[in-house]
Amino acid sequence: MYSHLFDLPSWWVVFVSTLASQLPEFLMELAGMLVAVWFWRRAPRPALLVLVACSLMFVATLFGTWVIGWWLPSVQSNSSVSNEVIMRVMSLWSFAGQLIHGIAIGVLIWAAFSGRARSVSAP
Repeated sequence: MYSHLFDLPSWWVVFVSTLASQLPEFLMELAGMLVAVWFWRRAPRPALLVLVACSLMFVATLFGTWVIGWWLPSVQSNSSVSNEVIMRVMSLWSFAGQLIHGIAIGVLIWAAFSGRARSVSAP
């Protein structure tokens, strides 16, 4: 009766499973963006930095999910693309994705200490 539900294309199954595995990260990035908007009036600079960092991570995670879940399976099924090209693209994306996440974490650290009053040191 429901056998047609399992007749999905293989790339679709890979994409959905990849997306599902990234769901906790997506939810935390969205939560970070919502918290940044919520605290915008109270702490505008840290909120802006958190919003920028979470947006960067969200886009990088979304693009990485697309690369692994859709692009890679569709390219692997295309016999005109060599494994060497696939490996180069995946290596480049791996580096770029980690660089974007690293920058975003740096911006989050900046946000944690942004706008804080300087303490007066004792003599």
